[in-house]
Amino acid sequence: MKKITSSLVLLIVLSLVACGGGGSSSGSGSGGITQTLPITITTDPFLPVTLNGQPYSTTLAASNGKGALKWSIRPISPTTLFVDGLTIDSATGVLSGKTTFLGTAGFVATVTDANSQTASKNFNLTAYGPLTQPSPLNLTTEIFCELWFAAAWNFHRQHGSFEGQRHEVWNVLGDDNGAGFVDNATVLRAGGEH
Repeated sequence: MKKITSSLVLLIVLSLVACGGGGSSSGSGSGGITQTLPITITTDPFLPVTLNGQPYSTTLAASNGKGALKWSIRPISPTTLFVDGLTIDSATGVLSGKTTFLGTAGFVATVTDANSQTASKNFNLTAYGPLTQPSPLNLTTEIFCELWFAAAWNFHRQHGSFEGQRHEVWNVLGDDNGAGFVDNATVLRAGGEH
């Protein structure tokens, strides 16, 4: 029995040595085989938005690259809007500049490591136009009367006839400036049932 046990242990040890060791999960056992993960661009494909003509900067990142990384960008296709006005720093992956396009543009980023492994990924960036303040509304007496009549008619359609109901009369007082505009308009309640 002692000989069988010793022989079995010797057989197991020889099998482990011949097959590369004790089953290391890293893939780098004594057999000299190493497993390399591929380089991958990890940045989300939908980049932060920007305003057209404003400074923009974001950094693209990669994992599993060996040594120095080299970045580049190119259009997705000849018909796809490109990120005009932006450039990428080939050593750092920083995409920066001032956008000269409006809308959503796309590009392909490619990264290459020191072992000549490459990875590419499509990205989208939206540039909005500058925010503007709407022009002030010029309220003429004609427009005001049309709005008031439309509101009164809509109230009448929703609530029925005015007959037998209490309602109030409101007057608009102001100075007609001769161009159809009311200056210094004041709304007064005339009151009572009419």
